[in-house]
Amino acid sequence: MADSVSSEMDQLRRENARLIGLLEAHGIAWRSGVPAPPEPAPFGEGDSEPAPAKGPGSTQEKVALFRSLFRGRDDVYALRWQSSSGRSGYAPACANEWRPGLCEKPRISCRDCNHRELQPLSDAAIYGHLAGENTIGLGPCWRTTIATCWPSTLTSRTGVMTPLSSTHAGSPDKSTCDTL
Repeated sequence: MADSVSSEMDQLRRENARLIGLLEAHGIAWRSGVPAPPEPAPFGEGDSEPAPAKGPGSTQEKVALFRSLFRGRDDVYALRWQSSSGRSGYAPACANEWRPGLCEKPRISCRDCNHRELQPLSDAAIYGHLAGENTIGLGPCWRTTIATCWPSTLTSRTGVMTPLSSTHAGSPDKSTCDTL
């Protein structure tokens, strides 16, 4: 394993040198004037192993980190749905969804339901999302119709962030922000 890490480090150093050469060849300033941090000793050398990377530890810290990174309306959130035919989308989370005597889906759509009770974004909803129990969507528009981001999806298999098309997200105008 040490050989593969060493060869990867060598490959990255060569790539950095190539990129620096390109920047300098095109007259692009890249030095910040701040001295570079000392390069760490290769793994396996020295008296002790490097400390593991420190990330959020507790569930509350992870939920707080998620809330700080993904901001939007907190008075409502959406849940992803998928039909047996393969269609999918997002709908506002409702406390009365599928409750007998209150929810009349699919005969009456959610937007026309008199018993619609939208759920506020809670730590439990975020935990369910992080645990993979469901997929939540945040409304990027505040009640004042100010957008904080453009709706997009993150494909976990590829790690690619893709803007949602207008057929899924609408346009970032007042009418879109007011639909919830």
